[in-house]
Amino acid sequence: TKNTFFIIIRFFKEKIIEYPPASSGNNTSLPETDFEKFAGNPYTSFIGIMLYFLVIFFLFLLATTGDLRASHWVLLIPFIAFFLGFAGQLHYFLVSNHRIIVKNHVLFWIDKHYEVNDIIAANSETQGKREKGLRITTKNFKSKVFAAGSMREANWIALKQKLKDLGINYIK
Repeated sequence: TKNTFFIIIRFFKEKIIEYPPASSGNNTSLPETDFEKFAGNPYTSFIGIMLYFLVIFFLFLLATTGDLRASHWVLLIPFIAFFLGFAGQLHYFLVSNHRIIVKNHVLFWIDKHYEVNDIIAANSETQGKREKGLRITTKNFKSKVFAAGSMREANWIALKQKLKDLGINYIK
């Protein structure tokens, strides 16, 4: 029985070393040093400034009254909606030769991974009054726009060139 235990352990060790587990896409955390980062400054962009003024205003409102009132709780819902609306437009992109990762400056839990081979097209576009964003279309024709309000025109030009160098069909 003791020998059987060690045989089983050795078998599993060999299999784990021989076949490492495959990455699971969105849950894989890779070091940012392997990627080229395309991002602007979220503190000096229009969206960033609006976001921080919103937070400062709400904190000032709480500090001047001294206690929480029912009116503060009523203001909390629009505050959260505006905060998420502004923060949702502060994406940035990490690009390597095999993968594109989309993250957010403020909403740290946003972490979307796209394999370069799975992307059929990418383009920059503006939807309504939102900031300019990158639309990524995959082979299964799923498409998503990531607004990047902190990026300047120079960042967009560099991102466009990098995507073209990777062989991604960049439209526009």
